[in-house]
Amino acid sequence: MDIVFDAGGVLLEWKPGEIAARVFPTIDQQQLFLESVLPGNTWRNYDAGLVDLEGYVHQAYEETALDKQLLRDFVREAKRSLVPKVQTLDLMKTLKALGYRVFVLSNMPADMADYLLEYHDFWQHMDGTVFSGYVQMAKPDREIFSYIIETWSLEPGNTIFIDDMSYNTEAAAVMGMKTVLFHSADECRQQLKLHGIKI
Repeated sequence: MDIVFDAGGVLLEWKPGEIAARVFPTIDQQQLFLESVLPGNTWRNYDAGLVDLEGYVHQAYEETALDKQLLRDFVREAKRSLVPKVQTLDLMKTLKALGYRVFVLSNMPADMADYLLEYHDFWQHMDGTVFSGYVQMAKPDREIFSYIIETWSLEPGNTIFIDDMSYNTEAAAVMGMKTVLFHSADECRQQLKLHGIKI
């Protein structure tokens, strides 16, 4: 059995509301970013490597008139905030020690992925990583699931995909993968046991 982890929200802390509150000086600006930019095509294109940092800044500014430097500041703070979730990392390392292959499949802009690969060392435990910004495709699109399946010869029926977003787990299920909707490391551990993982 192979285990595929999401990064932000699963292996790493991801709290965009808290980041926006630190970066944008008014509630209206925070809400505009969180409700328009982050869930929209601008951030998705940045995630998928279709635009770089300045492309994202330009598009977000055109859509919202939010200050360009603040839009850059959000990315800077987001990088710093993506710190490891210790309990999930411990779970991942336990699975690896038990002989399971472990992978990462994450929506992450390329420059943020560069930062994470440089500043965190737990990637060495992974059998493979896929960051959307590197491959110009993103969850929940079928193509990125096909990419990781084909690249590492995964068998969907013998693969468990863990993500904190239901639309991503639903997309993985369509591909034939078993799925765990992540809420906490403890609950994830219990769900993995239900899928037959000996842990």
